[in-house]
Amino acid sequence: VEEALLRWMDHFGSGENVSLSLGTSLRRPTIRISLRGEPYDPLTNSENDLGYWADSLTKTIGLKPTYSYLGDQNVIFIKLPKPAQDPAKRLVAAIVIGLLTGMITKLAIPADVLETLTGSYFEPVEEIFFRLLNIAAIPIIFLSVLSAVCGAGSVADKGKSNRNMIVHFIVLSTVIASVGAAAAVLFFNMAAQAEGAGSDMIGKAQEAILSIIPTDIMTPFQAGNSPQLIFMAVILGNALLVAGHQAENLVKIVDESHRVILLIADWVSGVTPFFVTLLIVLGMWDGSLNKVIDIWRPILLFTIVTLVVLAFGILAISIRQKVSVGTIIRKIRRPLWTAFRNASVKEAYSENYNCCVNSLGISKHLADYSIPLGLVLFQPIATTGLVVFTFYAAHMYNIATPLVWVVSVLFLAVALQTASPPVSGVNLLAYAAIFSRVGIPEESLILAMVVDTLFCFIASAADQTMLEFELVYEADNTGQLDRDILIKDQK
Repeated sequence: VEEALLRWMDHFGSGENVSLSLGTSLRRPTIRISLRGEPYDPLTNSENDLGYWADSLTKTIGLKPTYSYLGDQNVIFIKLPKPAQDPAKRLVAAIVIGLLTGMITKLAIPADVLETLTGSYFEPVEEIFFRLLNIAAIPIIFLSVLSAVCGAGSVADKGKSNRNMIVHFIVLSTVIASVGAAAAVLFFNMAAQAEGAGSDMIGKAQEAILSIIPTDIMTPFQAGNSPQLIFMAVILGNALLVAGHQAENLVKIVDESHRVILLIADWVSGVTPFFVTLLIVLGMWDGSLNKVIDIWRPILLFTIVTLVVLAFGILAISIRQKVSVGTIIRKIRRPLWTAFRNASVKEAYSENYNCCVNSLGISKHLADYSIPLGLVLFQPIATTGLVVFTFYAAHMYNIATPLVWVVSVLFLAVALQTASPPVSGVNLLAYAAIFSRVGIPEESLILAMVVDTLFCFIASAADQTMLEFELVYEADNTGQLDRDILIKDQK
């Protein structure tokens, strides 16, 4: 909005009056900024310093204003999300309700009646939910990866430092997720499950690589083959970047499709609590949820890995920038707590931005585009949680985990988490996609829903904090760090 106002001032002059009105539309807060004069769109894509595809990253976290010309008024309009309970809190409530309902009904209703209800009603509901997940996962995976590739590529084309930052995001996410995988192998004592090492390893690796490349365009969509969908999205995304304005019509189609998948993702997030309650009740009735008692193990491991990663990040900043650990903690604690309390990076966005600029000394120019970029592309802790529970599920069902299996899980987790919108409940689509590819039974998705809800609180806060650390390094490397602000103590 600030950039738009500056462009209006450059075009119309500094003496014009701008009107601001705040209101609501169907309980959604709205912001309307208008300027009388000839039509002039300050948000036009051709003037966007970061390129057309950078807009898609901003839309993903719900920060995209729109322009229109009404009468003789240039209008910038922003419609904010409807005030509502955070999705993560709804999921926690759904889990509690499901557990209480399951325990009470299992004690109060005769076993034969429960068996009838399970077969006649709850099992069909379970099947419907899993089918809906698979249907939603296919377009969301393809279009999310496509949009993320185009957005990241557009930003990367604007300079070497941008490319380096994006590559660093992906590499660091992979490294941290690999640490989580190694910790899971040790913590769950999975060495005996790592079959397949030896002379056949090269053949299996070749087979895994070839399986990523589809034989035709339609089969990956029909089969829901996640690696092949990711491969095609990467190829098409790079082709669109190279084509530029020559593919303008296709770009518009992809852009509108991205809006649709965000809507689908929001729907998935909205209906998930309802199905969570039903599936937990069903799991308690048929005994499949007895394993919920043991989920403290992946939760404990994930928490330990997260704390170690955050501690390492704080120490690294402290040593490199010569800032006390206490000062760093005081600077980051408010946005960290807000993100943890709400399990949402959206809720903490303004505090995160303020922390980066006013507490950590990161230049406003860098923060303006790197925070939205990072919140979408850089989710190392959420990726680690995805990996940790996948390994735990493999351990539960005694699934063989050779090196090819491990690499497949890491590849899918990093790719899907990097491209997924940071919306509570959407991770379930990533679990569904990964489980179907690495042989983990569908029924484990019920436990995944429970665990991921708890992971979400930790991951939202930790990922945001890790992004702040990475932007300090980026600002320092590019001469955009105000060290006076960074080292200033904050009581």
